[in-house]
Amino acid sequence: FNWFGFLVFLLFIIAQSATAETPNAFFQSGDTAPEYRFLWVTRYELQTTKDIELIIERAKKYNFNALFIQVCALGEAYYRSEVMPLAKCVTQNFDPLQEVLYRAHAEGIEVHAWLNTNFVWEQNRKLPEDTRHIVRAHPEWLTRDKQGRSIMEYKGLDAVLAHYTGVYLDPAIPAVREYLSSLFVEVVQKYPVDGVHFDYIRYPGAEFGYVAEALDVFQKEYQADPRALVNNKSVALGIYGENRYKELVETWKVQRESYLTQLVRLVAEKTRGLRKNIKISAAVIPDLARAKRDYFQDWESWLKLGVLDFVVPMSYSTKLSVVEQQIGSAAQIAQKYKAGVVAGLGAWRQSPEEITEKIFFVRKLHGVMGFTSIWGTSLFSYDTISAKPGYLATVRDKVFTSKVATPVSQERAALPVSGNIAQESEE
Repeated sequence: FNWFGFLVFLLFIIAQSATAETPNAFFQSGDTAPEYRFLWVTRYELQTTKDIELIIERAKKYNFNALFIQVCALGEAYYRSEVMPLAKCVTQNFDPLQEVLYRAHAEGIEVHAWLNTNFVWEQNRKLPEDTRHIVRAHPEWLTRDKQGRSIMEYKGLDAVLAHYTGVYLDPAIPAVREYLSSLFVEVVQKYPVDGVHFDYIRYPGAEFGYVAEALDVFQKEYQADPRALVNNKSVALGIYGENRYKELVETWKVQRESYLTQLVRLVAEKTRGLRKNIKISAAVIPDLARAKRDYFQDWESWLKLGVLDFVVPMSYSTKLSVVEQQIGSAAQIAQKYKAGVVAGLGAWRQSPEEITEKIFFVRKLHGVMGFTSIWGTSLFSYDTISAKPGYLATVRDKVFTSKVATPVSQERAALPVSGNIAQESEE
């Protein structure tokens, strides 16, 4: 990362801020340009037709033009799925996704289906009753730690110490990649969604990923056992020497990155095969180095390979300086690949005035700095901010003063596969 270049960039932003007449003047002048104004809408708000009517009514009233609708969470579907068990609210007479699409499209609002991908069950929760649920039907698909212990076995203090966030499938297993990609395919086949949106497209942490399928591939290729590298470091250093040891540890990390990349690519190829103009995005850890180190989430490669149209860095900090650094860095990365960035902002934890300040900054990245990779913003989440009196009205009055079109993205196709995808991602 070019810190000097980014420092110059921030100084320029500060100078522009000092000479601008007022933030509102800038918003008024820039408020007609196409941009995404997303709301993340959680499954909790999709329980009845009345809920959905209110969502669309508010999105229209407050000049939002796109919705991320959570249709897959904890291994359950909030649409008519033949692959996953249905959530209890989905009945013969009620299909949440169909209801949203019917009403949103009538108002010119885009709908992107939001799927929690690898994360399929919650910590310290009883197993689901439905035997078709993936954690019951295929417990062998769950990721494992360096001791060979299934993530399902993590409870209490163990879970806390491992920074454990839930039960995850392991994308190193080919059947897992096929299963997860089939969910995206099913949504695109059955519903006229404008896009599909990955969430939890990552490992639960760097200590996971030690499933037999991944270990076998590594051992055959490099004649080394990844478990021995971390469980018996001093012995491994004696066998391989420091330089070779570091190479093997890094290669093991890159291999796990490659499994997520293969999954994203598989979804892109299958869904674009059905509808070539489908928009594909992912909610990502904003700090790329941390995303790769701790979660094997190499989202830069996903942009480079053309398998995503845009990323949504979850820049949830209340500090403007942190959001500036994270979104500015993401914009620089996406610009290289003619891809997009939609800034994911943590509206639930800050005032509407703080959020509008951050939207103002994102607008400056595009309008003043010329980052065409900036495509807009997304607020997390609809349920929390719609419950706060005046919140949405303040955002509209300060920054979303008129209705605008969404950006038109160029058609993207994944680069052809040529050899090892892990090596290809690093080129």
